[in-house]
Amino acid sequence: MRRISNCAIGMLCAALALVAFSPLVCAQGSLGRLTELFDVRKPDGSGRSPAIVVVPGCGGFKSSPIAQKHYETKIEALRAAGFASIRVDYIGARGLRNCVPDGRFAVTYEDVAKDIDSAVTHLKGLNFVNPAGISLMGWSYGGGATLQYLSTRRNSVDSEIAGIVAFYPYCQDVRRWASEEPVLLLLGAADSVAPPAICKELISGKAPLRVTLIDYPDAHHAFDMQGLPPIVQTPFGPMGYQKQADEKGWASALQFLRR
Repeated sequence: MRRISNCAIGMLCAALALVAFSPLVCAQGSLGRLTELFDVRKPDGSGRSPAIVVVPGCGGFKSSPIAQKHYETKIEALRAAGFASIRVDYIGARGLRNCVPDGRFAVTYEDVAKDIDSAVTHLKGLNFVNPAGISLMGWSYGGGATLQYLSTRRNSVDSEIAGIVAFYPYCQDVRRWASEEPVLLLLGAADSVAPPAICKELISGKAPLRVTLIDYPDAHHAFDMQGLPPIVQTPFGPMGYQKQADEKGWASALQFLRR
């Protein structure tokens, strides 16, 4: 497993509002624990609904009060909009507080992609979920992992998805995919933590991909995390909440999911 720089560590954890590192805990039985943490939410009404696989940044769902409120707010907004949801808590399932507890990747994109696959399969077995209407939504490192899923998943009907929404994804080392699922990338033009240029290079090439990319001027990493100040300087780069980017990004995400 490769060692990464302190700067890269910051990039991966930035969206979780500067969580502290913690010792690595044995990950045996992580799949069983993952299932326990799925926290499936069902929208009101009867019949089969579309569903969203929610994949957090490097610190998971509970790294800070800001992160907890952020993900809970977004998941409830999805439910109110008519979507079921399931959490992929790849951090909690392994007894970690973030994905790089000692300067090394304790959880790789491939690990998270397998967890995503388990969540997709679980959703397809629920009688209130439309199996053809399952999409992925990820933030930062989790956003990068949703993109990696497209190139690493099993080649079966159980792994098919309707699309992906990725908020300021960490695209470093993500492999370019060849599948045709639509993807929406929502980037901060001023993001120096997960630079948009890396994502733009990833999707460029001879074979066109079904990718819509929107970048928001002056928006930094974690631009949709309410509770952060407009800008906070960190050793890894500036981060901060931008109301306009948050509102426009969420509206674009819902429009994409309802297409």
